[in-house]
Amino acid sequence: MDGFHLTRAQLDALDNPAEAHRRRGAPFTFDAAGLVKLINSLKSQTHRWRSFFNAIQINPNTRFIIVEGIYLHLSLEPWNQMMFDERWFLTCSKTVAVERLAKRHFEAGVEKSLEDGYRRATESDMLNADIILANRVLPCK
Repeated sequence: MDGFHLTRAQLDALDNPAEAHRRRGAPFTFDAAGLVKLINSLKSQTHRWRSFFNAIQINPNTRFIIVEGIYLHLSLEPWNQMMFDERWFLTCSKTVAVERLAKRHFEAGVEKSLEDGYRRATESDMLNADIILANRVLPCK
């Protein structure tokens, strides 16, 4: 899903740019329609996709494709239009999630301090988690 984040310029063009930047990573800060289009075309079209280390090719004969992302279970439009054969949902406690996210935000340079990482995890990421938990399709596993 990382390739479908709206750019900072696109966030600037939204109705509330300050909120969009503060909540970057929330469902409304993604090109969800573009992701849905790609996912739904995987069974019928060949795609060459640039990954972190090299390029991969996915064609209709590919047997397994694992797609990871926080909003893939959302029952809201357009997220709910993605066609998957199976959906798995992994959980952990919110306390563990906040700790992991805060550390990741700091270590990745998203936030300048671990304290700022905790603020972002609590004030933005947990809001996103609540959206998912309140609006998700049931997983297979």
